Amino acid sequence: MENFTPLPTANPEWGFWGTSERSGYDVDMTWNAVSQILSSEFELTPEQTRDLLDSTFGRHLSDDLSFIKDGPSTSGAIYTHIRERLADWKWRGEYEKAVQAVKPEQKVSSTEQLILQRDMDLAHFIAKFFKGDPALYNHPHPEDVDFHFSEDDPLTLYDVKAALTAAYAAGFKMGKNRR
Repeated sequence: MENFTPLPTANPEWGFWGTSERSGYDVDMTWNAVSQILSSEFELTPEQTRDLLDSTFGRHLSDDLSFIKDGPSTSGAIYTHIRERLADWKWRGEYEKAVQAVKPEQKVSSTEQLILQRDMDLAHFIAKFFKGDPALYNHPHPEDVDFHFSEDDPLTLYDVKAALTAAYAAGFKMGKNRR
């Protein structure tokens, strides 16, 4: 959002603004810096950004800025801190959950709906496989048990097994490399 102009808070007592003020931060600078970062990262409108910062999440985000060495004294320090948080999957999940509360559901195209349905069907298929569904295990020709993404692209039980085995091996290898 190139021409993003943050809106003023609608919650000066609490949320991000009030907590920042009570913490002794330069409230205008922190509000503007965080607004720019969040609007850019999550494609938020000025109204959505304000609502996010005015929420309980905003209060917690302001508290989190206290972990910046020497405090949130520059927009660069704030940007670096938030980027580090967003790189961590747990923190990112918290941000995304808060964003979803202020961002209306986006319409999903029919192609996206088909992809989502395909993914849900595949997850169900995998769950049945791991639960030991007799229809899958006792099939006389398991190589013929197909999961169809489309008529032109069948996925056999062996393909699912190979994909899961490869994913497990890659995850295991990553875990070993972190030690």
